[in-house]
Parts: sequence; C-alpha cells; structure tokens
Amino acid sequence: MISLQKNRSTTSRKEVIIEIMVGVKLVPFEDFEKSGKEKQVDYNREEFKVVPEDCLTFSYTSGTTGPPKGAMLSHKNLASFMATVAFNKYTKFSPEDVALSYLPLPHILER
Repeated sequence: MISLQKNRSTTSRKEVIIEIMVGVKLVPFEDFEKSGKEKQVDYNREEFKVVPEDCLTFSYTSGTTGPPKGAMLSHKNLASFMATVAFNKYTKFSPEDVALSYLPLPHILER
C-alpha cells in the first residue's frame, strides 16, 4: 500500500513517481524537523544504553595490499586508544595546537 501526502496540491508529479517506484516519501526538511520535535525519545531507556563492546565506527582500508576491508571498532577500542595517548608522557596536546593532515577522512587517524 502506498500512502501519498495528504495535501496533493503541494506534491509534485516527480515526488509521486519517486514514492510509487522506490517507496521513498520526500518530505520538506522543515516538516522533518517538526516531526522530530513532536516525537521526543527518552534515550535513557535500557535499549539505548551503550556498552564498551558496542560498535562505535567502521574503519575501511584502501585495499592497497589486498581487497578493501572494513573493521568494526568498539567504544572500548577508542577509549583504549585515547587512554594510551592521554597517559603517554611524550604526547601533550593543548588548545593552541594546530595540525595539518593529508590522510583521507575515513582513515582512523584522521578521525
């Protein structure tokens, strides 16, 4: 069953075709924001709790030495890395530090 927008006068023919063929309903960004404000979610509920083993991000290899791969990194992985940096006596960061990086954004060290 396909549900079209209630106000058909503001629905373009292209939007109707996209919704019928792909099953995607196009919504103006303002309506999207409004629906989010109307349906507040309590993120303190049990199903939203994060544990150290939960996946935090994916890191992908470029495939220069083999097929490209993706690795799942957990919250525990990142916390371990940050603790290593924080407690390393040779690594000191300050708000005045400036960094220039040439790594691609998906690279884990760029994150």
